[in-house]
Amino acid sequence: MATSGLKPLQHYYSQFGTHHYGATLLSPRTKHMKNFTKEERKKAVGYITEMLPKDLIDLNIDTTEVPEYILEMSDNTEKAPTHSELKRYLDESFNVKSGEKIEEYWHRKRLDFPALYTVAMKVLAIVPSESACETTFSTAAFLLDKRRTRLRTETVEKIVVGSQIASKNPNWVDDLKIY
Repeated sequence: MATSGLKPLQHYYSQFGTHHYGATLLSPRTKHMKNFTKEERKKAVGYITEMLPKDLIDLNIDTTEVPEYILEMSDNTEKAPTHSELKRYLDESFNVKSGEKIEEYWHRKRLDFPALYTVAMKVLAIVPSESACETTFSTAAFLLDKRRTRLRTETVEKIVVGSQIASKNPNWVDDLKIY
């Protein structure tokens, strides 16, 4: 990616809050947070740890969809400590090439990590930002009126994304090299 393209990314990363870091950690694809600093990873782990129950978690969760033979093999007792769930989750391998969605992953892992599953459902339900979506749709609606029907979708996407980046980081436009 060109240097000018990285400038807006730096701006958006600076806007990250603790819930963004937590959501990144709870995604099996990005849980190792390789593109983040050690401090940012600590922030994410701290945020998730704070949300975990302090004592034992009641494992009386809905198991109606779980086959009986799997329930019989489960080591789970009625209560289990939560402090090791995050460590086990982070140590677990995940096939990044799988097409499994984050919701499917956590549904499948709800018995393996019941406390973390509860936290994931709370954190992943947070809408990161509504205003960006609203302004994006507003810009797109302005571009796509009845008189401008010949614009290709790629062109519209570039205009909308470019205007979003330019409004958040005005210096970005000045830094672009025109050839």
